[in-house]
Amino acid sequence: MSTTCTVVISVCLELLWGYLDTKNYNRIMMILNDKTHGKKTIYWLLNVLDKYNIPVTWATVGGLFLEKDEIIDVLRRKKSTRIVEGNSKAILDSLYGKDIVEEILSSRISHELGYHTFTHTVLKGSSYDVAELEIREGVRIAKKRFGVKMKSFVFPKNEIEYIDLIKKYGFTVFRGKNMWKSKKIGIGGKFIQIISAERVNIIDFNNIKCLPTSMLFDNPFPSPLLIATRGMRRGKGCIFHISLHPESFLDYGLNLRLQFELFLRYISRMHRRGMLDIMTMNQVVEVVGNEDS
Repeated sequence: MSTTCTVVISVCLELLWGYLDTKNYNRIMMILNDKTHGKKTIYWLLNVLDKYNIPVTWATVGGLFLEKDEIIDVLRRKKSTRIVEGNSKAILDSLYGKDIVEEILSSRISHELGYHTFTHTVLKGSSYDVAELEIREGVRIAKKRFGVKMKSFVFPKNEIEYIDLIKKYGFTVFRGKNMWKSKKIGIGGKFIQIISAERVNIIDFNNIKCLPTSMLFDNPFPSPLLIATRGMRRGKGCIFHISLHPESFLDYGLNLRLQFELFLRYISRMHRRGMLDIMTMNQVVEVVGNEDS
């Protein structure tokens, strides 16, 4: 393996699709009530990545490839939860993201368009036919409409199942389990949560690669900026893989945005000095994975 640490960032691009079958009503209402339906944080993220010249893998729900009339048809077939009854304008606006996908693909930064199933259906526990439909539809539409053959796959909720299907549809890497560690320690009669981020290695699953996650860049306390920078300093020759959700920047506001931008500034400076590499999921398995094999 290379003696240089490689940083990978994967972004779960979902909008409201990620919450159709959950009971996280706080996030649902936050997205619905936001004037941009969560899109302002995605455009902020695109701008700050452009500012520091950092490519990421956008693990995108296939529903974001669709026009609004197509979304209505998908919801009717899916028979989604009661929050989509009536297909109100706010709900449709919160599910529509074709413009965002086009913005990502037209960026001067070489971002990767990855995949996160068609409707954010958890594949673990789903039938084989449902799982294949969830994988096949997005692959087909991405190729037809955007000319993109997607290579990186992220399972909804990181519930891994049907690896044979993602191999069948041409994916070369999937995001693996979360490897960070968490414990609580008592200080002065109070408990403090201590989280440590872990370096990861590429795992071979019979001609498909698994890239586990070092940490989730989410709640601003305890500081994800400190957790990330400490985790990366633990040694050379590592892969450090961060996952995140754009709606977290809407939820936690300026505090989280500031920490993430400081992290991007840090890794950008380290990259310019030749002290680390920054790659997408598919790039890291092509470059580092081939060095290991």
